[in-house]
Amino acid sequence: MTLLQLHKSITHGLCLLAGLLLCAPAVGQSSTPADASDGISLISGLVYKRLQTLPSASAKIPTGAAVIDLRGTRIASPESVTTIGNWVNSSAHLPLRLVLIDSTTAAEIVQRLEGRHRYLITLGAASPAISPDVAVATPLRADEQARDALEAGTSPQELLPSKLDKRRYDEAAMVRDHANGVPLPDSPPDLSDPEEKDAIAPPAPSTDKASPSQSSPPTPVQDAVLQRAIQLYEALVALKHIRET
Repeated sequence: MTLLQLHKSITHGLCLLAGLLLCAPAVGQSSTPADASDGISLISGLVYKRLQTLPSASAKIPTGAAVIDLRGTRIASPESVTTIGNWVNSSAHLPLRLVLIDSTTAAEIVQRLEGRHRYLITLGAASPAISPDVAVATPLRADEQARDALEAGTSPQELLPSKLDKRRYDEAAMVRDHANGVPLPDSPPDLSDPEEKDAIAPPAPSTDKASPSQSSPPTPVQDAVLQRAIQLYEALVALKHIRET
C-alpha cells in the first residue's frame, strides 16, 4: 500500500466514524464556551468532569464540550437519573458530551444511556458487561487503575501519555535519505565494512548483578479510555462536525 493509499484509507475511516456518530455535519454551530468552574480543562475547548455520585437534576454540569466520567458512579436517589435523561433528551444539539462508563457504573445510568444519540457518545474499556458506543481495547485492570487514580485525586492530565517529538519519516524522506547514502532507520549495519564490524562487536558480559534499586521502574498508569475520548473530539473538530471553542 502506498503512502497516498494509506492516507486515503485513514481519511475514509475517520469520515465513516464521524458519519455514524454525527448524522450530518454541524458546520456553523458551536458549543457554549466552557466555564472554568465546570470541570478540568483537558485541551482547548474540552473539559473533564468526574461524578462519583450522580447528583440531583439541578446540579451544575459542564456547559460546553465535556468528557463526563461516570466510571464507578452511583446514584444518590432515583430522581438523580433525571440528569442523564436531560442529557439524552438534549443530545440532538450541542454541546458534545463524551461519557465514560464501565461495569461498575450504576445499571440505571447505563440503561438511560443506551441507544445512539447524536451529540452524546459513550466510551468504555471493551467488556462483555457493557456496550458503549466506542469500546476501547485496553485491559480492564488498567482501566480500573486509572479510575482508582482519579478517585484518589490524580489529575487526568497525569494519566495521559506524553507526546514525543519524533521526526516525521515517510516514503519521500526514505527515498531522499537512500539517494544521499544516509542509513535508513532500523536498518541492519553494513557488515562488509571492517570498521562497522568492530563498531558492533558485542560488549563483554558484565559480572555485576543489578541491584533492586536499578530495576526498571513500574509502568505508569495511563487512561486509554480518556485518551480515546480526546482523540475522538479532536477528530470531529478536524472534520468540522463541531467547532473548537
